[in-house]
Amino acid sequence: MKATAFLMSASALFFASSAKGVDVQMYEDAIDLSRTTGNCGTVSPAAFSPDGKTLAAVDLNDTVVFWEVDTGRVLGRIGGRARSMDAIAYSRDGTQLAFGYYGGDIHIWDVETGALKTEIDEQTEPVRSLAFLPDGKTLLSAGRGIRHWDAETGELIKQLDESTKTYTAMTLSSDGQIAAAAVNKYRNADGVVLREVDLREVDTGALVKQFVHSWRVGSIRSLSFSPDRRRLAAGGSGGMMIWDLETGETIYAHEEGNYDTAFKVHFLPDGERLVVLAGSALWVYNLKRGERVRIASRSIASPAVAVSPDGERAAFALGGGGVQIWDLNSRNLHSTFGGENTGAIYSAAFSPDSKTLAVGSRDGGVRLWDVPTRRFLHKFWQAPYSYYSIESVDFSKDGKTVLGANHVDIALWDVETGQFKRALGDEIGRLFRNTTPAVYSPDGKTIASIRYEHRDGILFPIIELRDAETGQATQKIAVGRGVPWLAFMDYSPDGRTIALKGSLFFNVETGRLRATVTHHSDPFCFAYSPDGKTFAVGHRDGTVTFWNAQTYKRIRTIQAQPRADQTPRYHPYVNTIAYSPNGRTLASGGVDGMVRLWRTDNWALKAVLKGDARWVGVLAYSPNGRYLVSGSYDGTLLLWNARLGEQTPIQWADIRLPEDANAPAAPALLQNYPNPFNPETWIPFDLAKTSTVRIFIYNGAGELIRKLDLGTLPAGYYRSRQKAAYWDGRNDLGERAASGIYFARIEAGSFTAVRRMVLLK
Repeated sequence: MKATAFLMSASALFFASSAKGVDVQMYEDAIDLSRTTGNCGTVSPAAFSPDGKTLAAVDLNDTVVFWEVDTGRVLGRIGGRARSMDAIAYSRDGTQLAFGYYGGDIHIWDVETGALKTEIDEQTEPVRSLAFLPDGKTLLSAGRGIRHWDAETGELIKQLDESTKTYTAMTLSSDGQIAAAAVNKYRNADGVVLREVDLREVDTGALVKQFVHSWRVGSIRSLSFSPDRRRLAAGGSGGMMIWDLETGETIYAHEEGNYDTAFKVHFLPDGERLVVLAGSALWVYNLKRGERVRIASRSIASPAVAVSPDGERAAFALGGGGVQIWDLNSRNLHSTFGGENTGAIYSAAFSPDSKTLAVGSRDGGVRLWDVPTRRFLHKFWQAPYSYYSIESVDFSKDGKTVLGANHVDIALWDVETGQFKRALGDEIGRLFRNTTPAVYSPDGKTIASIRYEHRDGILFPIIELRDAETGQATQKIAVGRGVPWLAFMDYSPDGRTIALKGSLFFNVETGRLRATVTHHSDPFCFAYSPDGKTFAVGHRDGTVTFWNAQTYKRIRTIQAQPRADQTPRYHPYVNTIAYSPNGRTLASGGVDGMVRLWRTDNWALKAVLKGDARWVGVLAYSPNGRYLVSGSYDGTLLLWNARLGEQTPIQWADIRLPEDANAPAAPALLQNYPNPFNPETWIPFDLAKTSTVRIFIYNGAGELIRKLDLGTLPAGYYRSRQKAAYWDGRNDLGERAASGIYFARIEAGSFTAVRRMVLLK
């Protein structure tokens, strides 16, 4: 397989003409290091090539990434249409790869050349499953009916069923003669919710057998035939089932009763073992022996699992874009690759001297880089609540302190040493009191944040001002009820006004409301001009409005996020805006992954920065005006040269670094969270060096009830929900543990430690 044939090309610079005839510079990506490191955001679905040597996985941008299974090396990428891919299938000779989209489109790609071979757009319903017939000339799709497509021409050959049924999953028998498809849930005349699975002959479409059950779990999303075609396994939201196809009897049934637990099933070639992905654990069921064995237990981002054709290995997705490959026979971790597990980039800020960049992300970390050298400096965790996203970062006026804010509190760190300084307010018992935004005042003496206060059992939002040195609260500004979660806030450049959600403007000295602005569409982001005379507001409808900051009158409205760029699934949100330091340019970012630069004297579009990120959620200029940073919801962080007057290609770099770039000095086992818990909990830990990690769970009597084998892990922090050890509150038999005291003991090389946990129902 010549997967390297479709590696992305080098940088390109070209000019596009705007609607008004003005030349608009469009800069395409130059050198994207994330394309070779596997940074791709959450992956789902996935499929092994027929020879088992390559894993194809769909990333957050609906691009298919090809990894070499043995090395984790990225071989190439194809696709990238940002329209939500739900199905993926290889032809049996490995030369074709088909994608099915939520909107109903089907694309067939030539694997060797990376060229789009066939495009089918005759459907409007989501494509849930795809399968090639053995000869590779015909493709079956399941969605609104089961249909045969000519893989060469894309023409519809026939539809197997004559009804208008909507299917949620489909699979083919190994000989390609029988198709099993699950029908979306429906109610019978008595109001009972039913699940139906149809077995049809592929050639004629004749109904061979039909299974109807009043299954209490959610829709069936996964089906698998045993190789001898005697059994059929089904998995859905909250449970799984196995049928004997000859007798129609149910061999095995398991109902979780929790729709959040997604089951995916896959028979192995021996026909006696079944791979099951259940929520956050990978199991192998031995049907002959009547036992099951846990292979892995980690926090999984989505129900994406793939099994190699030889049944030797299984792959599943981790949060933040990572992929793990497990050996199903030895039960050892074969490899981990792709993604840094940072998750979405939610905030970014430059230090006053423009030399340091701080970034807050979904995994609860704050990372610092030296901008001129791209050197990684520090990584901070919002202890003990590292599993909450860092939605806001900012530097003190002297640049020596950086703050990070999440839903719990605001923490301060020393920029030079990386040492934690303090949290503003007691952390215990403040859960969800902070609505996230926290900013330094222009003079650096005060930190403003939004808090909730309980008054007679009702939550009231306030703007809380604290002394930046002591952390003591100095003033509280009553906001009034109705301020939504994740509101945004900023000081005016003179420090005399605080703007909340681009709508409420408060006098800092008196705490009184100065002005209220009504918008035509929900405000989504806000920025003051450097001189403080105007401000801009980005809206959900794709517009940006400019306002006079003295009279609070609207000056102009522009369509910053073109509606033509959007798929029907997404609204044209303007997610973020930022003024250049000289005030001559406004940068805007939205859902199409592009950053647009607008002149503020005539509001003309002057340049478009085209990165590979999907949703641009963060923009920030360096104070010296040299750099512009853009962060995406898929974890991509791009540093751009903001000086565009020379009309040369923009050079930028992906400055993401390996997760162990700032490994802890010593290993540690931290307190589980939540604690008390019911029914699940996460057990965080640190590794100072690469170690084989196992966590043992004991009940109050000291009896071992569960072992979590995490495999060999590199040095780093394993504190976020995506990385910490996960316990679902069950013993090794799958039974739920009773209320009481439990103990977690970690073994990581020579390091051991114990933590006490409480299960409270």
